[in-house]
Amino acid sequence: MKKFLILTLVTVSGWGALETGSLIYNHVSRAESASDVRRELVVDFLRSVVLPKVEEFSALVDDFDQEVQNTCSSSHDLFSLENKMAEVYKSYSFLEAVKFGGLQDPVRAFDIEINPLFGDFSSCIIDKQVAKLAKKPDGFVLDTVRKSRKGLSAIEYLITDQDLNHSCSGSVPQTKSWNEKSESDKKKFRCGYLKLLSSDLKLRSDQLRAEWSPSQGDLVGDIDSNSMGNSSQDLLNQVSDGLYFIELFVKDAKLATPIGLKEDCSGRICKQAFERKSLRYSMQTISQNLNGFLSVFIGNLNHEGNKKGFYSLLKQLGREDIALEIFENVLQAKSAADLILSRNLSFSDIEAEGYKNCRAQERSMMCDIYTPVNNATSVFKTDFYSVLNLRKPNDAPMDND
Repeated sequence: MKKFLILTLVTVSGWGALETGSLIYNHVSRAESASDVRRELVVDFLRSVVLPKVEEFSALVDDFDQEVQNTCSSSHDLFSLENKMAEVYKSYSFLEAVKFGGLQDPVRAFDIEINPLFGDFSSCIIDKQVAKLAKKPDGFVLDTVRKSRKGLSAIEYLITDQDLNHSCSGSVPQTKSWNEKSESDKKKFRCGYLKLLSSDLKLRSDQLRAEWSPSQGDLVGDIDSNSMGNSSQDLLNQVSDGLYFIELFVKDAKLATPIGLKEDCSGRICKQAFERKSLRYSMQTISQNLNGFLSVFIGNLNHEGNKKGFYSLLKQLGREDIALEIFENVLQAKSAADLILSRNLSFSDIEAEGYKNCRAQERSMMCDIYTPVNNATSVFKTDFYSVLNLRKPNDAPMDND
């Protein structure tokens, strides 16, 4: 007979304010195999956490695309689309930290189609495409092969850039006559390119939704029934591969590089290396990345399923200490990001602090995010992988930080 235990721990309401809650999980009897437990964990996580987020993201993209088409057929007021764009970006920022299926598959590469690596983004590339469309609007076709010309970063740039002039140097031939156009023409052609980007985003979102929808691809159902033939350990490895995003991108690309821990900056911070063009949006993205990571540890406490996560699995293996150390550090980092977000600070507000010595216990706003993330990933890359017998992703760096 299965025994039922109550695990009382610190949970988070919206991962913002702390509250004491209870996580009920099935204490697995000796007759049940570890393989069954791990498959159940993966299925519950995908069904209660990822699937609802995929549905949310797709619905937001549908709404955004409709608003883009309507706006660009009338007023060409791109700035009015900012709030809807921000909601789409926020929803996807959660998903990119829990990649699975097509979001993780290098062949389908839904993640790169939706949001190309932000280091590849160039506003000048987008400006050149808009100028090219302006010269031949009827024959222009969106280049979907070169990912730097599309995706959420390009959409955000077109909507939030208040300066309608191009950002290229004077030697770029494609944009030489752009600044001479009237404001209305600039908005019209930018809107024309935005419509193409939005339609492409909707196409990728529809493909993602089709993969996960129980009435279409039913990815979770296939995994639950084992019709795909994946072993439970392989499924757990796929989930942990998605989690490695926090090490490769959140810790290094989104935090260490912008604040000058990975490379020297001309100033006290590398503003151009932040993922997004405002500190507020950069913090929103990091906060949601960490939110996604936390959800894998605790599961969805509001879902009717078993609400399992890596926390319960590690506890069953007698290593709750690992789960707590990772969870508490990531939660601390998210709280620090949310604090900056709530204060609506700009790059100039954080630039005065300097971040060269985060590892020397220097207290500053950005170090308060980076240091606990670094602490969490140090345990994540070692003890976590060792205890669960996981293999690291092929592109995981061999670092010691």
